[in-house]
Formats: sequence, structure tokens, C-alpha cells
Amino acid sequence: MKNYDRLWAALATARISTLNELVHNIASDDRLSAGEALLLPGSDSEAAPLDDHLPATPSIIHRPPTVPLMLDGQLLQDSKEITSYNGTALCYTPIRINSGVALAAFTSRAKMIAEVGRLSNNFNTAMMRSQSEHICTSNPDGLAEQVCFFSDINEEGDVKCLAPGRAYSDLTRVGRNLVTWWYTADWNDVISSVSWCRWDVSLYEHINYGGSQLWLRAGCNTPNLVELGWNDRASSIVNWGRRF
Repeated sequence: MKNYDRLWAALATARISTLNELVHNIASDDRLSAGEALLLPGSDSEAAPLDDHLPATPSIIHRPPTVPLMLDGQLLQDSKEITSYNGTALCYTPIRINSGVALAAFTSRAKMIAEVGRLSNNFNTAMMRSQSEHICTSNPDGLAEQVCFFSDINEEGDVKCLAPGRAYSDLTRVGRNLVTWWYTADWNDVISSVSWCRWDVSLYEHINYGGSQLWLRAGCNTPNLVELGWNDRASSIVNWGRRF
């Protein structure tokens, strides 16, 4: 579709039919100028979800992954059991061994960081989902500083990148699909894959770093958030610019 056809379609969707309405919408749409938040080195002040225990809220919904799932180090026989924690924020991270991937959930972030290494060493590799594209490198220092987020799996579709130490606290205010000067969509609930990154990266379920968190460790790629239960789920994102 040509640009002007897409523009007219976007205007019709936004119910804009006059020049005055267009000017008013452009002036009031802060997605056009929403910038990245800066995470100061050594400071977690921009990311409240670093707290060990997050407040419960009915808007927190857990999606069962298609890969093996553990909760606080215990393998769940049925990943659908995770839905019993709806309303309670959890911290997730993929566990990658050889060509397989599993997902670990924790009731606190501190517990996740303390335990994930042990789980990676002790987890039964036979339980891993085989032939996964989720892999890691032993030399993350050789990777790019920025991380990129994609609207489709396998690093395809629209892309939004973050430099180290940067974050978007509200993806509803970050424009996507720019047609001439008009954004036809935003980045809320559309991320489906994440590139390799030199630094730790976090995706949050809600804006302002709220809800559950998916922590992606430095040196790994995440080409498919669908099997982790995190497809089209992130509303705020962080490239920490460091490793925890």
C-alpha cells in the first residue's frame, strides 16, 4: 500500500476528517516526542520493580508457556498451574542449556537472581524443549551494546532498539508504524522477540515497570516469546547496561 493510502486509512481509523482535527491530534499526541528514560549507573531509582515483593493486582495474568516451567525451583507438572498466581507479580527468566530452553518463575526478584545459576546447572536437560533457537554465548562482551525488540518472532517486523542504561516506562506512548509524520500504532503489547544483548534486559507486564517481569540475561537471544508465554505482553522495557 502506498504511503498516502496508508495515511488516509490511518486518519479514517482515528476518525479524523478535517485539517483542524488533524492538527489538534498531532499537537496532543505525546507519542511523537516520548523519549527514553535514563537509568543512572548504579541506581535502580527508575525501576521500582527491583523490590523483592510487588503489590498484588487483579490485572496480573499469567500465561502458561509451552516449555517446561518451574516455580521457585520446583518443576510444575502442568504449566497451567501458574494461573493460580493470577493477581500476584512473578519474576520469570529463561533457562538455556545446550539447544534447549525452560522457563523459571520466582516469587521475588532477589530469589531469581540468587537461584537461577544453580537451576541452570542442576536442571534435567531431558526436560528441555529440544531444538530451540534460544541460545547463549560464552562471550557477551563481543555483543552489541543496544538491544532491539521486534513485533514478530525471529527478529522480524517492526523494530525498536534501546541503548544501555535506557528504558521505556510506558510503551503506549512510544509510536510505531510511522507513516509520513503520523504514527498508526504504539509499542504496547506487541513485542514478540528480542535480539542478542551484551547487558541484562527486562520486560514488564504493565507500564511504569509494573506487574510481572521477564528477565533476559546478558549474552542470550530470545527469538520467540510465544513459547515463554510473553508474546504481545510487554508494556515497559529496560536495557540495564549491566549484569546482575
